[in-house]
Amino acid sequence: MFILIRINEILDKNDLERNPNPTETHGRCGYCSSKKNRKTRYRCHSCKCFLCLEHLKGVCEECASIVDE
Repeated sequence: MFILIRINEILDKNDLERNPNPTETHGRCGYCSSKKNRKTRYRCHSCKCFLCLEHLKGVCEECASIVDE
């Protein structure tokens, strides 16, 4: 949980943005091709894009690269 707080501090996010659309609980992975058609309920903790279990690392690749810089 400390990691999520730290990421939000770095990206200057607040907890009010945690769930932008609560009715949208499932979606397709933003990194898989449409051919794989992977549906998931997991999201990036930072930007809230959907991620399948293969790409799930807490944050998406784009947000991870921002934190690494």
